[in-house]
Amino acid sequence: GRLLVSSPASTWKVKRIRRDGHVRVAACSGLGKRHGEQLEGHATIVSDTTEVNRLIARKYRLAYRLIRGFGAVSRTLRRKPEPESVTIEIVPAPDG
Repeated sequence: GRLLVSSPASTWKVKRIRRDGHVRVAACSGLGKRHGEQLEGHATIVSDTTEVNRLIARKYRLAYRLIRGFGAVSRTLRRKPEPESVTIEIVPAPDG
């Protein structure tokens, strides 16, 4: 399996993953409290965000469209471009 994450290209996590793809992934609450064990993995940066955007839109449907629309209107009013996004693809580390 794999985990896909969308993130702005300028974030620290993207810069760190470009340098070293080793990651640890764990389920957590919205406040960051970890639930369960961490899993080791390897992350790569993928510039095409089509698949992750399609999956998010399918899961969140109307809420996703509303948030994207509000963001577009807000950026237009502030005359800011949409930030470049990337997909982070995480796969389990081979047991070893």
